[in-house]
Amino acid sequence: MKKLPTLLILTSVIFFIVYASYGLSYGAGPGGDSGDPGPQGDGGVGVGGFDPSGGYGYSGGPYCGNGYCGDPSSTCITWSESCMCMDWGCGCANYCSAYAPEDCNNCPQDCGSCCASNIGQSCGSCGGTIQCNGACSVSTPSNYGSPCGNGGSILCSGSCSNPCAGNTGSPCGSCGGTIQCNGACSVSTPSNYGQSCGSCGGTIQCNGACSVSTPSNYGSSCGNCGTIGCSGSCINQGPCSPGQTTCSGDTTQVCSSGCQWQSQQYCPSFSGWVGGGNTQTATCGVRDNDASSEYRDYHCSAGSCTYSVTQTKNCDSSDGWYGGGNNAGCGTDPNSVWNDYYVIPNTGSCTSTTTCTGTNTFNCDSQDICNNKCEGNIFTSVPPMKDYYVAPNTNSCTSTTDSPVTEDCATKQSTDTDSSATAYTVPGTVTDYTSCTLSGCASTQYSDSCSGNVLTEYGASGSSITSGTKNCADYNTFYCSNNKYFQQNWGCSGTPGYCNDAAVADMPVGTDADNDGVDVQCGDTTCDNAPGVCDAAVAGKCIGKTATETNCADGLDNDCNGLTDCADPACGGSISGTVRNQNAQPVSGADVSVKKDLTTIKSTTTSSQGTYTLSSINCGGTYNMVASHPDYVPNTQSIALSPTQQATLNFNMNAGTSCEPDCTYANDNIVHATCDGKNGCTFYDAISKAACDNSQPGWVRDYNSTYYVICASGSPQPKVEVQASVSCASGTLVKVTRIVVYNGEPVKLVVAACG
Repeated sequence: MKKLPTLLILTSVIFFIVYASYGLSYGAGPGGDSGDPGPQGDGGVGVGGFDPSGGYGYSGGPYCGNGYCGDPSSTCITWSESCMCMDWGCGCANYCSAYAPEDCNNCPQDCGSCCASNIGQSCGSCGGTIQCNGACSVSTPSNYGSPCGNGGSILCSGSCSNPCAGNTGSPCGSCGGTIQCNGACSVSTPSNYGQSCGSCGGTIQCNGACSVSTPSNYGSSCGNCGTIGCSGSCINQGPCSPGQTTCSGDTTQVCSSGCQWQSQQYCPSFSGWVGGGNTQTATCGVRDNDASSEYRDYHCSAGSCTYSVTQTKNCDSSDGWYGGGNNAGCGTDPNSVWNDYYVIPNTGSCTSTTTCTGTNTFNCDSQDICNNKCEGNIFTSVPPMKDYYVAPNTNSCTSTTDSPVTEDCATKQSTDTDSSATAYTVPGTVTDYTSCTLSGCASTQYSDSCSGNVLTEYGASGSSITSGTKNCADYNTFYCSNNKYFQQNWGCSGTPGYCNDAAVADMPVGTDADNDGVDVQCGDTTCDNAPGVCDAAVAGKCIGKTATETNCADGLDNDCNGLTDCADPACGGSISGTVRNQNAQPVSGADVSVKKDLTTIKSTTTSSQGTYTLSSINCGGTYNMVASHPDYVPNTQSIALSPTQQATLNFNMNAGTSCEPDCTYANDNIVHATCDGKNGCTFYDAISKAACDNSQPGWVRDYNSTYYVICASGSPQPKVEVQASVSCASGTLVKVTRIVVYNGEPVKLVVAACG
């Protein structure tokens, strides 16, 4: 509407502006006279043509007189001084348009009392002015200037001068914070959050503290060579205290300074006969009292060797007169001899001596009364005749009164006191008659005799004799005594000789590889590889075998499989856990290894949930657990595994490569083929990568039969082999040879010095 006058001047074409909402039309045309009404608008007022030199023409109904809104209820338009005021029944809808704003100053006068008295004055805080209706042209928000956002205030537009960050309220950090208006996180995360801390597997928490506290005395010595663990209790203790003694089966054990049992003496090795001997000088014909021997069975008790007496031996009851007897007819009869029996020292066998004080032999032949005759080989006894002889095994004389007898000495039957040519275990003498004497038929005696362990056995055969030999060792047998296996040795002894057990001492011949006092042949058939364990329990010596290793801390191989306590898989434990990153998210595909020093015992990879389980790990001692992944820094922890323990060990890993430029992991000095292409690690080719895997940087490895590489990134180099030689021009040559490790390989080192 402000451009309306310009349009009226520059154009000669009548135009209309239609205000449909009010039903009013305006018109302008050239040459209109002042006061001439314009055409009637449809339902409104027509305005006359415009003449710059004249006035305004208007028309409408009801009619406005002389440019004055005479009727307050009328619809009247007044044009005055380039101001157009519209008074629609003085409804205070004012509109003012002028070529210059200052030309509107008379609008209030032209429009009468419809407009506010302070129209045009400044209002509000946003650069507005008072309008005809009294309102401000620019509204000021009710909260204008109020604080808002990040230190800002509400502007005229209703917006904040410094609004909050766009991600306000979003989660942030690892400690449950949210983004604040200033863009900062409401809860700060420590820079070392999630890193390992302490000595007990803890990690840094949101408050900066370690999740697992380490006791102040952690690692201090305690108990039986143990140390204070993370729980504050004593761990890794030995089974004993230094100087303590105990028994392992029948072996004495002493606890070393390292709190470990050490075997000392195998008590059964001391078992045997003790004592005996010819301890008194015998008086002929009087039984003496020589010392007895006893069998001492040694075993371990309360940490030392002790014994019980299981057998005794005394031979004095055998002291007496031996021999005598009668040979047919008058003549020489055998003497009787006093024998003093005693125990062979430190054995269970008897022997005898004929040494005694007094007369040790007795004979009665001097009392014989004989009237005999010989006619060739024919002997005839003539009464009266008495043949005196020693009563067998006494020192008394007796006699026979012979009836007259005639016999042919040439055909007289030979006699054998043991009645057989095969009575090897009975002493015997064969009498072979040959010729006639006044005492009767003369004879030759052949007594069974010994040569070492071989017996010459004589026998009677009609009027002649036979002889043969027997090795007394053929009677040897075996037996168990007190769970020890003995050979019952037979030998040849005596006069006459015979095979008997007393001739040679029995000897232990059993197998007792585990030295528990029970031989394989006497109840240790399947467990002779396990000290203190037998097929069945033997009191004081061994416990009975079980199907599995039932006790993992008794130092015994309970199931006799060659593996004791923690070395037996039955005593093994397991370690399981979860590997997570610094955001507590599971890490899948991480390698988790159990190491003893630098030796990997077992390894596995984590599942998609970051879990792992390592089973059948030998108990005892401390293991190093290593979690590694190409995208994370490795994490190493220690764990002590008790028998059959199901341990849990979790890992937290921080993002970052675990591979170093020299192809080792950050926590070891081992070349890993898996590091190829990561963090600057490169190998010459696949052959070099395979050759260097698990070596150390700088080690030399065979590339092929003629080339070698220096690990990890070296290129193949030709091998040069030089034969080592040592020589000196003169002087003394001193040469020392040692096997040493050079570049990871054993080599022979020769050091020579020339004088």
